[in-house]
Amino acid sequence: MSSFSKILVAVDRSSASEDVFVKALELARSTQAKLVLLSAIVPDYGVSYLNPPIYPGGAAISITDVAIKTYLERQEQERIHSLEFLNGLATRANAVGVITEINQQLGDPARSICDVADTLSVDLIVVGRRGYSGLNELWMSSVSNYVLHHAPCSVLVIQPVATA
Repeated sequence: MSSFSKILVAVDRSSASEDVFVKALELARSTQAKLVLLSAIVPDYGVSYLNPPIYPGGAAISITDVAIKTYLERQEQERIHSLEFLNGLATRANAVGVITEINQQLGDPARSICDVADTLSVDLIVVGRRGYSGLNELWMSSVSNYVLHHAPCSVLVIQPVATA
């Protein structure tokens, strides 16, 4: 029996996600683990670990029906594109014999990763990082840093590929 039976890999549609997916797939294949592909759809407001979102309200701020409709349409388009992306990755994983499931969440990626890992009782989370350090990492709300400190299981952080 392998040490990992269920691996959660957090991906988005960035170029860095390809390397994260490939490494997670290799690990899942070599340990015969199930792969859970997760994409978190970020709502269209700025979320930072330092500054939580401020929700509109009160007499000073009003949102028109057009703005709400536009917001919901953009969010639905993002959900559809994300689902297509996840299905493509799942097809690739299934082609090499890795049992795969997909999961989409609406919300903050870091918290979504930890919540899904806990709910699905995964053994390992695989995430990438953008390469920020120091104050930039704090300011840019590092997902990998949050996951490292809040995950209910082991975490593997894939370093960004160095470019010349």
